[in-house]
Amino acid sequence: MLLPPPEPAMPGAFDFARYAWFRQIGAVGYAISTAEVMPAEETRNWREAAMLSLSALRQDWTRRIAAQTEGSGGAIAAALMTGVRGPIPDHVDAAFRDSGLAHILSISGLHLTLVAGLLFFLVRALLALSPHLALQYPIKKWAALAALLGAIAYTLVSGAALPTLRALVMIALALLAVMLDRRAITLRAVAWAALLLLVLWPDSLLDPGFQMSFAAVTALVATFEHLAPKMTRWRSDAGPVQIALLWLGGVMAASFVAGLGSSLFAAYHFNRVADYALIANLLAAPLVDFIIMPLTVLAFLLMPLGLEALALTPMVWAVDALIALAIWVAGWPDAVGTVPAMPLWGLAAIATGGLWLCLWQQGWRWLGMTGLIVGTASPWLIAQPDLLVSGDGRLLAARAIEADRYYFLPPTPRGFAAETWHERLGAPQLYPWPSLSRAAQRTGEGRSGADGSLRCDPAGCSWRYRGFLVALPQQPKAITEDCRHADAVISTRMAVRYRCPSARIVIDRNDLWRGGAHALYLDATRGIRSLSVAQTRGRRPWVNPKGHGEGQRDGAAN
Repeated sequence: MLLPPPEPAMPGAFDFARYAWFRQIGAVGYAISTAEVMPAEETRNWREAAMLSLSALRQDWTRRIAAQTEGSGGAIAAALMTGVRGPIPDHVDAAFRDSGLAHILSISGLHLTLVAGLLFFLVRALLALSPHLALQYPIKKWAALAALLGAIAYTLVSGAALPTLRALVMIALALLAVMLDRRAITLRAVAWAALLLLVLWPDSLLDPGFQMSFAAVTALVATFEHLAPKMTRWRSDAGPVQIALLWLGGVMAASFVAGLGSSLFAAYHFNRVADYALIANLLAAPLVDFIIMPLTVLAFLLMPLGLEALALTPMVWAVDALIALAIWVAGWPDAVGTVPAMPLWGLAAIATGGLWLCLWQQGWRWLGMTGLIVGTASPWLIAQPDLLVSGDGRLLAARAIEADRYYFLPPTPRGFAAETWHERLGAPQLYPWPSLSRAAQRTGEGRSGADGSLRCDPAGCSWRYRGFLVALPQQPKAITEDCRHADAVISTRMAVRYRCPSARIVIDRNDLWRGGAHALYLDATRGIRSLSVAQTRGRRPWVNPKGHGEGQRDGAAN
């Protein structure tokens, strides 16, 4: 069963069709019969053969890991080694997300940096055991080459997902700088990595992972360049206790800077902020950096010998401790903050302010804080939708008179579209949409919502807000009266546009089919304004032609 990639759940929401188009995915769906394994074709190019071989290796290693481990710890251990995240239980995945540790489950910059760093120092330490090699040959460059080859191998084994490839490009540039006797950690290297990735995958500029990872790396490198001279002076006269405190302070500063750099972009894309992410990452850093990832490298090295269980067993113990930490932090009060939908100019202000802050060296660099503050406040500086209706007419949301409350149908957000609405509206408190009992339907009596602004009867619903009347007829007999008195008419079941010449805004089932979900904005000065998914998407290769020609309709205030 094949279907077109889904359109955004509401105007401005994530567009899966665009994501699929750039990955050459023309349809999504499911199978209704049991999968049948077909014989392999004899003619296959080298790229397909290599991909199939790597996929088979990943599956084999995943089965081997699963056979020697158990529980959630074993599932995460397999995910850290082969990138297969399917077996991770949903509640564990949610705990990592709510605690701010979700990045640990996705193989990206953190994992590749640790693997490459471990290999670099291990190979260099082993080569340094020979005075002849250490004095006569560039063992540092050899170690950098070994680390680069190890990072490439880890990327291939883990599935070579786009976030992993991004991290590989950045690490490769840093290791190449070491081999060429250049500085490895500079903003120029970050810029070259970003440029190379955009040349290879131009659409990644709009990818949340690209923006979050480069925001974090840019902030870290800029902070390192600013603090490196001072830390060198502090370290020169420091004793063991002072060095330990400097390390702890460095870890805390790195977690804070990286978290701040990525969380603002996460708020734009996901409307969620893990409030205790800094604390969780500080507590998780020793486990991940000094136990889990070194044991991951050791397990890879022992796999050809069939002795990987020696590393997997203690690795799972450490992962179980990490899971307990994630569940503990995720259970703290107000662990997750919800942010209303941020406008595009808010994201631009954050990006501009962050770059200004990171790139300049003089005192005026702190003017970049203005962009960060304005962008962070932008969700509360714009109008959020007052009424939402889905493309199929099954989901409805209308603002209540009381602040930060909405009427919602269904009463509890279930399903992707309803959850997306709830998050992008800022997770407001919800009133159930007034429903009619069978007795009320027989007598024709209506039922009002909690604050009286929304009233429903068997013929339909009417919503009064900010001096406007919006009618939602359900029966043909209600259309004539609604069109005569209402400022806006929304019909999810009938085509009524030709019968409502006097209403300022008319949205019927044909409009919903052509334009997708609609949002209604009510303002005493500007009047009524409607915005559809089709209007926000524009004319793009991934947009279904049925949405073309859908224009914005505004109602002027009296």
